[in-house]
Amino acid sequence: SLHSGPPRPPAPPPPGAPATRKELFLVRHGASRWNEAKSLFRVRTLVLKSDHPLSMRGVDQACALQALVADGLARAGPGGCGLRANSPLKRLLSADAVWSSPLTRALQTCLVGLRPLLAVRQMQVQLRKNAREPQHATDLNSRGVAIGAPAMMRRALDKLRVVVGNERAESAELAELDQPVESVEAEEQWWDEGASETGVQLQLRLHELMRQGQYCPHERIVLVTHGSVITELLQMHLGAGAAGGWAAGKAPARPSSGGGSGSGSADVGSGTAQPTNGWDVVQAQYGALHAEYVRVLHENQLLRQHLQDWQCALMQQQQHAASQQAQPSPFTLQPAPSPPGH
Repeated sequence: SLHSGPPRPPAPPPPGAPATRKELFLVRHGASRWNEAKSLFRVRTLVLKSDHPLSMRGVDQACALQALVADGLARAGPGGCGLRANSPLKRLLSADAVWSSPLTRALQTCLVGLRPLLAVRQMQVQLRKNAREPQHATDLNSRGVAIGAPAMMRRALDKLRVVVGNERAESAELAELDQPVESVEAEEQWWDEGASETGVQLQLRLHELMRQGQYCPHERIVLVTHGSVITELLQMHLGAGAAGGWAAGKAPARPSSGGGSGSGSADVGSGTAQPTNGWDVVQAQYGALHAEYVRVLHENQLLRQHLQDWQCALMQQQQHAASQQAQPSPFTLQPAPSPPGH
C-alpha cells in the first residue's frame, strides 16, 4: 500500500545481529627460526622441527612494535602530545580485543609487541585456532606442540629465553610477559596432521574466523597471525590487488578519496574498503614485521619442491644402503693353506 506521510525509520536490527562495521588490525608475527633456517638452508630444522619460535631478529621486531605501542599510549595519555584523531595507531590503541594464532611465534609476538596495550586495557590474549598457518605436508611449521594455556605459555616463554639468553629475558622489554591467555579453542589438538590444506579448506576456516568476529561483542580487534593468512584475508575482503600491495609492503588504497594514511614517523599503513560481510579490514604493520613474508611468498613453493627432491634422494640412498647390506658379500675369507709337511 502507498504511504503518503514522512518516511519511516529503518527497522532495528534483530537481536544478536552483527554490527554493520568493525575494524580488524592485522599484525604478522616477527621473523621465526624457520625463516632463519630457510635463509641459511638448514634442512634438518626445516623438515624435522615443529612450531618454530621467534628468532633473535623476530624478537627485535616484536620489541620494536612494543616501543611503537608504548610511545603511542604515552602520546595519547594525559600530558602527551596527542595523536591525530583518526590515525591508524590511535584506532589500534583503542582496540577492545586481542586475538592470536596459537602457534608459538605468533603468541610470542603478541605477548612482547602488544604488552603495553594488554596491560593498560587489562585485556587477555584470546587464541584463535582458525588463525593458524596453513597446513603443508612437506614441513612441520604449521603444526603445534603444546595444548592448553599453561603449556603454551610455558613453551613460548622458555623458547624466548633460549633465543635471547637469561640476561635479556629479565630486561624491561621482555620481563613480566606472563599475561592472561584465553585458550578455549586450544584445550585439545588444534592443528592438522597429514596432507596439505587446500585453498578451499583455508577459506572455509577463515570465513569461520570472520564470523566469530562479526558476532562477538568487540568492535576493534587486533589479530596477530601469519603472512599467508593475512594475504588470504585481504584477497577475500579487498580483492587480489590489495593482497599484492600487502606482499609488496604497501597499504591497500581506499576505493574512494582519501588514500592510505600513515602515523608520524612510524611505518603504519591503513587501508579500508566498503564492508564485506560486516567487516572493514584494516592493515596495521610496523617496520619489518612483514619483510620476511615477501621473500617467503615467492620462494616457498620452490623450497617445498627442493625439499621433496632432497627427501626422495635420501630415501633412495637409504634403500640402496639397505639392499647392499642384505646381499651376501662375493668375497669370503679362507684360511691360509698350511705349508707342506705340516
